[in-house]
Amino acid sequence: PAKNLPLNLRTEVEYFRVRAHEPVTWNDNRAEYSRRYRTANEKLFDVEEWFMRKMCDMAHERNIEIMLVNVPLTPDNHALMPAGSYENYRARLTKLAKQYDLPLVDLDGKTEFVKTDYYDTAHMNGTGGKKMVDAMVKCLTREPKLITALRQSNNTEKQVAGTGGTK
Repeated sequence: PAKNLPLNLRTEVEYFRVRAHEPVTWNDNRAEYSRRYRTANEKLFDVEEWFMRKMCDMAHERNIEIMLVNVPLTPDNHALMPAGSYENYRARLTKLAKQYDLPLVDLDGKTEFVKTDYYDTAHMNGTGGKKMVDAMVKCLTREPKLITALRQSNNTEKQVAGTGGTK
């Protein structure tokens, strides 16, 4: 639960929590993302890629299968990004997936995600989150390595990130 997190993260988690049967309203956060995206930050991209590679290396060492997912963003969010930065991100993600032989599921730009599926320009609400998870599961079922790992996740041969097993 959020109460176990440090205070700075707890506030952020509470901000995004939507309680059952609570009406979901659109939160226009374009001003926030306009500040975040003011300029392309190559140094940050490099650091994030380094951590992603470390995670992939650790998963490989522990025999854990990974599926990369490029989550959907709203057109409003894309419009705020500096020219070329999203393309740079996608190129890095694609290269990483190829280098590590990982399935890459690209859910961005899919027509099934509409504005009412989002809490704000970058985060899904409950309805959108369900659609996103359903789309991820559909893709997962077409990946033989992941299916095998899921079937073996109760033993120590293979695991899938997020299934709770440790080696």
